[in-house]
Amino acid sequence: ATPAQMPMLREQAVELARRGVQLGPESAIAHSVLGIYQMIEFDWLGSEQSFRRSTALLADRVTTGRYAVMLMRSGRIAEAQNKFDIAKSLEPLGGRPIQLSWHASLAQGDIDDARERRYWAPGIDLFEDKLDLAFNEQDPEALKEAIRGLPESNLSNIHLFGPVLAEFDSPPRIIALVDDVHQDTDVQWPRKLHDLAMTAAYFGDPARALKIKTEDIHANPSRIVAIWYPVMSEVRQQPEFQHLAVELNLVDFWRAYGWADSCRSLSDADFECS
Repeated sequence: ATPAQMPMLREQAVELARRGVQLGPESAIAHSVLGIYQMIEFDWLGSEQSFRRSTALLADRVTTGRYAVMLMRSGRIAEAQNKFDIAKSLEPLGGRPIQLSWHASLAQGDIDDARERRYWAPGIDLFEDKLDLAFNEQDPEALKEAIRGLPESNLSNIHLFGPVLAEFDSPPRIIALVDDVHQDTDVQWPRKLHDLAMTAAYFGDPARALKIKTEDIHANPSRIVAIWYPVMSEVRQQPEFQHLAVELNLVDFWRAYGWADSCRSLSDADFECS
């Protein structure tokens, strides 16, 4: 499927998920699948209701873990981590953490716990996730080491991170590089927008990071989780972030069920994030 086809395909998926609930109204899995697709469509209110129904029918590792993912992506990080840990306790599976729970630890700034959850199984070397960890460590040497760990033939290394490493002590040059790579549509890799946004945020251009991250979220809604990372703190303080939160239906959701950990209400019509 092409990027232009994705909105239509997501709408079709939601309709199929709704049909599943109609056919199996007492099926916890059907409700949780609907919750997933509602989340992807930024229907947080509907997703919350679907996951509440799902876990009321069957609170197992799968349904509770999926509920936690929705909470995490909406910015309710502490609540999400609690759900992740409940899901793990329901079915310990030898101590294996819930797959995505490391993102919640990272969003809370607990790098060691995030690393432990992500690399629970020995022998796994996921260099892209190591980059995300390093971007949030506040240790330049950790980021340099993560970049050096990238395969030489990786497109992100060739076009972005290799040059970043060469210009590491010159943030203006790195931001110019981010802009050039962003505009070069002939150069693509799966995490291009995410990598560019993280780089812009780390090297001091939160406005550019937010612009790119907004594009990334619309292209791949699952990547919204990165907006809650510590490195994105100044990004969340941009005025345009408030517009994005409204556009993504997050504010109505927060007012109904609880605010994101990084955001708070100032009045009935205003809020701020940090």
